Amino acid sequence: MPQKLLAEYFEVVFGQLISADSVTSEQLFWLRSGKADIDELRFQSNLRYRALVVASTSYFRSGKPFISLAERFGVSPTAMAIQLEYSGLVVV
Repeated sequence: MPQKLLAEYFEVVFGQLISADSVTSEQLFWLRSGKADIDELRFQSNLRYRALVVASTSYFRSGKPFISLAERFGVSPTAMAIQLEYSGLVVV
């Protein structure tokens, strides 16, 4: 996954990095819209879980579905989650 392309697509879709310290109720609302079974406590306390949710979601902010990060780059949600952590787009 080309880092620059990932960062550009991430910014278009999510607008800003996703962190436990700055997660908003609005972000959780939009993430839940695409995946109703998000565990909020686990989302805030577990980096890998948070990255997996972000990697596999296909619905956020605009109200229109989009291609998930994992699908867009042709990798598994776990591989994308690791890349999101490594690149600092999803942080503690």
